[in-house]
Amino acid sequence: MSGFHGQLTDGLLALLQTWDAFDFFTVSLTVAELAETFGKTNTDITWGITLVLMFRSVGSILFGIASDRYGRKWPFILNNVLFIILELVSNDSMSLIPPVSCDVTARCVGT
Repeated sequence: MSGFHGQLTDGLLALLQTWDAFDFFTVSLTVAELAETFGKTNTDITWGITLVLMFRSVGSILFGIASDRYGRKWPFILNNVLFIILELVSNDSMSLIPPVSCDVTARCVGT
């Protein structure tokens, strides 16, 4: 893309990446409160954050390969359906394991 449309797209992507980084930053600021809420140690919470970030690249690779093979539409639809299911499963959990495992899996499926 070139011209104004390309610059607008680049700016929007930069803004979205910044917002995503801000989200993880704010979670890291509340590690002590999360540990107290879930009855876990700070190490458990930060390990969960680490797993989420590590599996993001796995999801990018898997869905990148699927997009190359099948086009972008169906991997994108599958990605969104899996994300919705995982978010619903972990909605009202008071245990740390379902939200972290669902978030890790959601990151692995490319979201």
